[in-house]
Amino acid sequence: MFAAVIALLVFLAAVYVASTIWENRHLPLGPFPLPIIGNLLSIGQKMPYRDLANLAKKYGKVFRVHMGSRTVIVLSSYELAREALVIKAEDFAGRPPRLIFGRIFGRNYTNISTQTFSQRWKVLSQLCARLKTKSTSHRILKSCAQNSVLTMENHFMLTISSSNLSAPAFCP
Repeated sequence: MFAAVIALLVFLAAVYVASTIWENRHLPLGPFPLPIIGNLLSIGQKMPYRDLANLAKKYGKVFRVHMGSRTVIVLSSYELAREALVIKAEDFAGRPPRLIFGRIFGRNYTNISTQTFSQRWKVLSQLCARLKTKSTSHRILKSCAQNSVLTMENHFMLTISSSNLSAPAFCP
């Protein structure tokens, strides 16, 4: 019985190691992650930048760490960070989907804070930037509210006409 438990634990450990190596085969090098907590033990809480700098000395300017179950790619030089965030910004733009947060609170990833980089995000970002200026915010909010009311009214009318019910009188 004891030998079977040991054999099962060794088998599970071998499966974990093999699957971790297989999942990370196309990613930059980095320390091997522990199950569930990843590399959190190798990165201190008080001065994580020192630990990340030490990992950069060992693995190079681009390396991988696991923060819990999430894989994070670290760029440890100004030139690489500038290339990723400025020169190739559209290639590296986007957000990973947060399953519950984005679906519930982000209105199925349509909220500006939860959706990934797209044309819709650009338009929402520009609208928010315009709303920051006080002179145009009232006019923009008024037009957005009018458009929302018209959209809701059209949806309401389509719903009533498709259900073959007579529309009740509406007096605001």
